[in-house]
Amino acid sequence: MRRKQSVTPALVLLVLAVAMAQRVRVAASGDGQTFVAVIDAKGTAVTQLTVNDFLVRLGGEPVSVTGLTRAVGPLGLVVIADVDTDAPVLEVRGAVRKLLNALPQQHPGSMVGLMLRSDAGTVVMRHANEDLARLHEDVSHFVKAEGNAPLIERVVVGAGTLAELPVSRRIIITISSVGDHGGDTFVAPNRIVRRLLDDGVSMWAFDMAGPTWRAASSGEARVMVDAARLSGGRYQAVRPSGLGAAIDRLMTIIGAQYLLTYGSEGGGSQTLGVGVRQDGVTVLAPAWTASAKGREVRYVPRE
Repeated sequence: MRRKQSVTPALVLLVLAVAMAQRVRVAASGDGQTFVAVIDAKGTAVTQLTVNDFLVRLGGEPVSVTGLTRAVGPLGLVVIADVDTDAPVLEVRGAVRKLLNALPQQHPGSMVGLMLRSDAGTVVMRHANEDLARLHEDVSHFVKAEGNAPLIERVVVGAGTLAELPVSRRIIITISSVGDHGGDTFVAPNRIVRRLLDDGVSMWAFDMAGPTWRAASSGEARVMVDAARLSGGRYQAVRPSGLGAAIDRLMTIIGAQYLLTYGSEGGGSQTLGVGVRQDGVTVLAPAWTASAKGREVRYVPRE
């Protein structure tokens, strides 16, 4: 796999927050906005914060925080599953069904796409409310991977599909037990990170194969870790039996998101850093602003 060999210092500083949010939008006033979630050490959403609790940096420089409200509105959601044994199939089906049943009430009007089959080179988006029965039928076809396109390639397809939806919060959930596909057959790291940031998509990766990226100098799982982090999502190693609970926690966090507005002083900045004045919590926010759309992402995997 070919990798870029440089990284901007400001981008490295973004690790001050693990993040989960969507693309930064530039308001008519010139202010920026982003969806932000905050979790405690147990992964529970922190919901009692005020505008004075937040800190924002653009390009490493502090800017004012001018507004904070609770995020509302429907979601655009794509679920991608890729497991290589029969054992986790029932757990994946159960977790996805539970998610589908909760979504119409928690986020009415949402759109959902399921990439669960080996021939899934495209994703069909369905209404979470009106098409619930069809979505459950799609889940029933999920089986272990047999010749699936590499996971990263399907993430790129899902992100491009979500970008076309008239929603502000776009999310990809990946569920995998395959580990690395290996070789040079999958999309370059820069492309997936750039695509997620440009399309305003946060990615949450649930890995039932374990953190295989730690033992590899390169590989798909390793790229997924950093792509999730930089897009405003999170990588988690989970047991198949704990997948349902992990996705439940994720949806609770999404439901507790804030819409944060900040000043645009020091315009032209590319990197975005969000923090809070509170110990023991983690902020979930994207790494770059929308004004950086189309610019090169210089990606280097973590050692």
